[in-house]
Amino acid sequence: MQGFGYRAGIARRDTHKSASAGHGHGRTRPAHQIDSPRCLPTGLAEAANLCRMLTSGAEKKAGTAWSTHAMTIPNAAHCIIEPEKVRDYLLNLSHPAGKGKAAFFVAMGFRQSEWELLANALRLLIQHSPITITMTSRHGQKYIVDGPLVTPQGQVPLIRTVWVVDTGTDRPRLVTAYPFD
Repeated sequence: MQGFGYRAGIARRDTHKSASAGHGHGRTRPAHQIDSPRCLPTGLAEAANLCRMLTSGAEKKAGTAWSTHAMTIPNAAHCIIEPEKVRDYLLNLSHPAGKGKAAFFVAMGFRQSEWELLANALRLLIQHSPITITMTSRHGQKYIVDGPLVTPQGQVPLIRTVWVVDTGTDRPRLVTAYPFD
């Protein structure tokens, strides 16, 4: 696991269980609730304080100026994280383009059958980590956000996430996520 460049942290493993339709055990949530910040498990909600504490140590590694007053992505609380992006790409060890990312996230304790844990951890990251880079793309306004990812195993690696606010919309949508070295 040292090849992933994770940093140890103190985070409580979340015991919240839920499942997407037809996957795993637990209750099923409608798709409109998956995008809602209200579906953050209790363990991840309290991890927001950990994210704030860790950003001070992440600034040296990321080479950016981190602060609790730095600008976050507009409308981050209403970000869109498509189940297919997480379950079938970021956590799919067989995906031709995503298997390297999946190996990292699986090593951190995330599973396809509980993909919502990764989605919620990414949602927490975007809400509490400042923008690293922003640019205009053909799809809309693109944002790169580097920050700590609270994992089921209690490790807190620094990752890079890419988001886009598509032209004509106002909600950031997850494009990708990967370890930040």
